Amino acid sequence: MKNDMLFESELKVLKILWDQGDTIAKELAIHLKESADWNKTTSYTVIRRCIEKGLIERSGTNFMCRAILTKEETSKQALAILTDKFFDGSSDLLIASLLGVGKITTSQISSLREFINEFGAS
Repeated sequence: MKNDMLFESELKVLKILWDQGDTIAKELAIHLKESADWNKTTSYTVIRRCIEKGLIERSGTNFMCRAILTKEETSKQALAILTDKFFDGSSDLLIASLLGVGKITTSQISSLREFINEFGAS
């Protein structure tokens, strides 16, 4: 993924591969038709772009597609890019921003406190 943010379309392809495992390109295109209402040309274009970006690899005569990065690795890289681009590399500013938009419940804040306490003790 390098330092590129994922496009929503690329994430759709990755999510199918994470959920379904290795999938031939034809079946991947069928899943994308069902889930995103894409035509075959759009599906193959996005699959090709994912290959070029190193997000997935294709092998064999049946064009088996496999996600190269795990969901966790992709999330970490995307979060690092977001933190660098919008918060000058500051994780605390990112967290403060999340808290500021009000999308975190009191229960989630308590869980975060516990996680921070455990993480800080490591």
